[in-house]
This record gives sequence, C-alpha cells and structure tokens, in this order.
Amino acid sequence: MASSSRVSTVVVDPVFDDEGDAVEGDEDEDEDVDDLSNLLISLQLEDLEALERESKGKCREDTGDDATTAYSLYREELMALQRYLADQKIARSIDSAMNEDAGILETFAREEYVARRDRQIAIALSEGREMPPADPNSSAEPSGTSSCSSAGPSGMSSHSSAGPSGTSSHSSAGSSQSTLVTAAPPAKQELGASIFVQSAAFSSRTTTKTVIKLECVICMTAVSTDEAVKVPCGHHYDFDCLIELFLQATKDESLIPARCCKQHIPLDLARPHLSQQQIMEYRTKELEHNTSNRLYCPKATCSAFLGAADKSRGIVTCYKCAARVCPDCKGLEHLYGECHPNFGDETLLELARREGYQRCPACRRFTELTHGCYHMTCACRTDFCYRCGALWKTCDCPQWDEDRLLDRAQQQVRAEFGRPAQRAQVPLYRERIAQAVNNLRYNHDCAHTRWGYRSGGGRCEECGHYLPIFLLRCAGCQLLACVRCRRNRL
Repeated sequence: MASSSRVSTVVVDPVFDDEGDAVEGDEDEDEDVDDLSNLLISLQLEDLEALERESKGKCREDTGDDATTAYSLYREELMALQRYLADQKIARSIDSAMNEDAGILETFAREEYVARRDRQIAIALSEGREMPPADPNSSAEPSGTSSCSSAGPSGMSSHSSAGPSGTSSHSSAGSSQSTLVTAAPPAKQELGASIFVQSAAFSSRTTTKTVIKLECVICMTAVSTDEAVKVPCGHHYDFDCLIELFLQATKDESLIPARCCKQHIPLDLARPHLSQQQIMEYRTKELEHNTSNRLYCPKATCSAFLGAADKSRGIVTCYKCAARVCPDCKGLEHLYGECHPNFGDETLLELARREGYQRCPACRRFTELTHGCYHMTCACRTDFCYRCGALWKTCDCPQWDEDRLLDRAQQQVRAEFGRPAQRAQVPLYRERIAQAVNNLRYNHDCAHTRWGYRSGGGRCEECGHYLPIFLLRCAGCQLLACVRCRRNRL
C-alpha cells in the first residue's frame, strides 16, 4: 500500500539592518541556534529510521520503490547539514579568536618591523651607505584582523555552497504519513550566506585606511605624510626638527643658510611653522651671513648688526641703542682726529698674537687651528690660509705644520681603531699613523661623501657635543660627527 511523505522546512535567517548589512549577533545566541538545529536534525534522523523500519517487507526485494530512494537521499542531506553546522561552529570560533588576538598580532607585527628597520639602518651606516628609505607599506599600522576576516566569507562561501539546501519530496510508502522538519536554509538563498555574518560585520567596521609613515632624517622618528616636510635633497623632516634647524641657524652662523646634504632649504618650507618674529630673525641672520665686511655696534651691551662697513655711508646710527658708529674704524663716532682702526682692541690683538689666533679676512672673526692643515673655513663659509690670513690659494704658504699633521693623523687612527685596539696592536697602530700622515699630505681636502656608523659615545668634532650612544664616521678622513652636523653643517 502506497503512502506519500511530505517534507517541510524551518529556517533561521540572518538579520539585516536598513542598509542591507548583516547585524552582528550575540555569540551565546548563535550557540543556542546551533544546539536547536542539531536537536532537530537528530529528531528527523530518528523519524527517518522509524519510517524505514515500517516500509521494510512491503515491496519486492529485487525492486525498490520511490519512498526508499527518497529516504536514502534525505538521510544524506541531513548528514551534510550536520557537517555544515559543525563547520560553521569552528569558523565562528576562529573568527572570535582573531578578534580577541588582533591587538597582540598588530603589536608583534609593529615590533618586528621596527627591529628589521633598525638592522637595515645599522648595516647601511656600517658600510658607509645612505640609510635606506622607510618602506611606506611596512611602516603603516599593521592590520592583521581585517585582512583575515574579510578573506573569511569569500573563502568559506565557495566551500559551503556545496552544502545541503532545503527540499520537499513527495513519495508513497505504505499507508503511514509523517512530517519531517529541517533547519536547512531555503534553496533560493546561498547556504554560505549565513557563515561569517559576525566576521563580515566586524571586518566592515575595522578595515582601516593605510597610513604611510615617513622617517625624519634627523631624529629617525616615523611620522605621517602630513606631519613631515620633504627638502630638496629628498630627505624628510618632521616639523620639530625643521623648526629647530631654522631657530639654531639664527644663533649659529655655521648653519646659515639652512641646508641638508649641502643643498639649500628654502625658508618657504618652514614659514608655515615659524612665527613672524622668528622669520624676521632668520632673514636678518641670512643677510648678515651674506655680508663680507660687516659693521656691528661697538657697544658691548648691544652689538647689533648694522650692515656693510662702507665708508661712503658716513656715520651710522644703531637702530637698537642709537649709538653713532664710524664705518671706517668700526668704533664710536669721533668728532676730532683721524680714525684709529681697532682702537681699544690692543689687549685682544695681543692675546691673539700670543696664542696664534688668526682673523677671517671677510668677517674679521678670530679663529683657532687645533689640528689639520692651514686651510680654514670660517663660520661665514670663507676659505682662507690660517698662517697668513689671505684668501685660500692666493698665497705661497705650506699647507701643513708637521706637528699638527701628526696630531691629525693620530686623531684619525684613534677614531678608526678605538682605545682597546691601540693597546693590543701597537705595531699596527703605528703603521697606520704613518700611512695616515702620507695620505693627509696629498688628500687633506675631504668631501665627506661616505659615512659609517660607529657605536659608543664620543664628542662630535664639529659642534663639540657629546653623544652617548653613537657617532657617524667619515670613511675618507675619519671625522667623527653627529647626525645634525653631518646633514646640516658639513
């Protein structure tokens, strides 16, 4: 006797908001739905076994009926649905773990990048190469969770689309009629649509825009593109280091004009970050730097810069203290008698003669030679001979004093060897000094184009500041300098 069986479905659909995005559900609610679905599947399997037992012996053994075939197919669908729910539970567990560990993964990725970047800089400096530019993609804030979560739904839906779908079958199997209930999604809906609902919502919220980081060439701090300025040589400065350079230039003429890698940095690049007073001070200092024969107020409490000492100007009145200055002798106005240049400076001039100081022919600043050749470069960038005071290469003076030549050679080798090696390798140390002396005789002018990293504290030979961690060493002349002097002064 034939009977028909009807299969109906009960579906738990995901909830969507007004914009069509899946609403993130509570994790406990998802667990309850899974438990309910598994219970329903177990009950259906029990009903299916009961139907199969009742239908045994009601048809010929060598021929099957439609009901038996339908029961077999339906059992396969129920088993596939069980596997689907188990896979969904595992996927949800992985997604939850990724959300919880996202911060830790980002921290590890950032620390790994910083360590790798430090090693690249150390290797480049030790080999005398330019520091490698920061990798914009690597220096961005790492985002480990968004990429994993966004990749999850697409990967899982393609895998899960082969899963079961709700079906209705009608068959005759004796006189009994039973109703089977399934939790499978409807056929018109993709089976994988409900997988990673929480992950998709989380990814849409946590996907962040990539932030490109640039490294300041002075302090090596990573800053965003809107917090850095690119100078003509191609390096980047953060705002603080750029402002500090221009402010220091108003106090130290050797930094005028502001430059990096011997290329001038226009004032317009720093103008948005400087006050009007600071801009005026820098422009005044730049004008003073470009003036060869300078006139200053002779009053020790003033010393204002008054422009060029041109005799045709006549008596000059100081704009600060109103003192009247003679541009010829550069002293206070004298109503009677002839000018007496350097009047009142006899004590200073006597000290300069006794100590061997020399005056710059351009700005008349006193300088002292401690080591090296007679080629001097003043803070005003004028090159002159220290022995006679004439402009460089306009006299017949020798380039070296032998004692100073030896002192400079010893200084270079000490910078190369270090004190422990000096004591341990005395013969080699002396040989290197002799080689350095011969090299300095013919190659004393170094362009300072190749630099290396030297760990350990030391004093910069240009600015005199003590650096406790490291210094840069010129591969040509073994000059030790700080980063600021290497970029902005040499």
